[in-house]
Amino acid sequence: MQLPLFFTVLIVPSTTSAMIRARPHIRQAVTLAGLGSNRFSEAVKSIERVVIQFMNKLPPDSLESWQPSKYQNTEAFDAGSRYFINARVAGAAERGQFDALADPNGVLAAMVDEDFIHITDNDVQYYARTANPDATFV
Repeated sequence: MQLPLFFTVLIVPSTTSAMIRARPHIRQAVTLAGLGSNRFSEAVKSIERVVIQFMNKLPPDSLESWQPSKYQNTEAFDAGSRYFINARVAGAAERGQFDALADPNGVLAAMVDEDFIHITDNDVQYYARTANPDATFV
């Protein structure tokens, strides 16, 4: 059985100047939905416990609050990664290249300059787990 993934789609601005201004906010994101799975609900509860531990150890207002999202009235988990980071913040971080699947027309690569860069920490790798007819997984 393969569970569906639900992707958030971002509409990229149509003008170059608008695209340049949008760089700090452009991201790829995914929503994982448990679809009523007890294991998924337990995983969400574990995430909530970890967030509470961090909030208790770090200075006030240093973390954003977190709560699970919803998909069709079931718990879900949103995750995302920005495509770009301010070069001053990135420091000596290793620069990355956009994967052809993420940027087939080179639009994102053309938005990189001395102010905003794409680093390897911004890369997202995609995996799928599917069941074979013999009930093994790949």
